[in-house]
Amino acid sequence: MLGRLRRPIDIVEMAKTYNNLGLVYIHKGERGEAIKCLRTSLMISEALEGPGSTAIAHFNLGLALAEDKRLEEACDHIREAANLYTS
Repeated sequence: MLGRLRRPIDIVEMAKTYNNLGLVYIHKGERGEAIKCLRTSLMISEALEGPGSTAIAHFNLGLALAEDKRLEEACDHIREAANLYTS
């Protein structure tokens, strides 16, 4: 899917879109779908090497995992977000 995008902005917008969609799924209580979307957002953000967007993706994924009672994994992502914000 990423290979079909022609401009870097397309990829950045895709990461934002997956992140926002993940937040919508959290709000709707659809944790599994939220986690899928937020993992995709994180994967894209890490590939772009953008610490700000990567931190946001880690934080939101941590929230979704916490909602899903996966607390240890949630804490790992929230800690990583904090590390990226402070570096």
